Amino acid sequence: MVAGETLDKIIKTEGQLSEKQVRNLLLNLLPALQELHQKSLLHRDIRPENIVYSQNSGEFLLTNLGLPQMVAEHLREGIPSIGEYLLGDPSYSALEQVGGKASCTSDLYSLGVFCLEAITGTKPIDLMILQGTGWEYQPYLESNPISQQLQKIIEQLAIPSILDGYTHTFDVLASLTEDNNTSSVDFLEKFTSATAAAPLSLLQFTSATVVAPLSLLQSGAGLLSNTFSKVPSKKKSSFSFVLV
Repeated sequence: MVAGETLDKIIKTEGQLSEKQVRNLLLNLLPALQELHQKSLLHRDIRPENIVYSQNSGEFLLTNLGLPQMVAEHLREGIPSIGEYLLGDPSYSALEQVGGKASCTSDLYSLGVFCLEAITGTKPIDLMILQGTGWEYQPYLESNPISQQLQKIIEQLAIPSILDGYTHTFDVLASLTEDNNTSSVDFLEKFTSATAAAPLSLLQFTSATVVAPLSLLQSGAGLLSNTFSKVPSKKKSSFSFVLV
């Protein structure tokens, strides 16, 4: 359990986030996504309700890791398709994710859409240009100006076309450090040297291989439902989840 508030509540009570807050948010969440993506796992449900600001550490934390979706990816054979792609709010979901073909780029898109909401204090549905071809957010920045560099990063994160968006978390971090800010460069160096051996801090799978379906896993708003007795299994492998 984390002592803090979700970004949904913070934006409702305090309004737009500053440029410094958004930069810190990206520097906190991108390494978490990197750890997931390195293990071929996707979050699929990045939105303000699933981002918490920790009062103890002063950091932004990514929560609600969409366990059903991750397990379903490892248990494809025999897993019912019902609910396999239900996770995720359409307002923050990339087109390929809505179509059932989510990728690492889809998570980065969702993060970018949230950043647009954070700097404007406005829900994505009210920022999207007709037919989903782009975003009209600049007028909202009159009371909360941000640098052209950060605008460019957020726009590329949230660009509707999968061919034009970021494809890797490292690319986003590199863009954040283009101004040669010393603290950011130091962070990037530590990040690149640590990621190869970094543990999955938000979620750890302790089973090496899953060879058969263990349960029927369905998710709505990030809910997990286990029904071991209803799904036949050739072999029941044991695993555990550690949430921090």
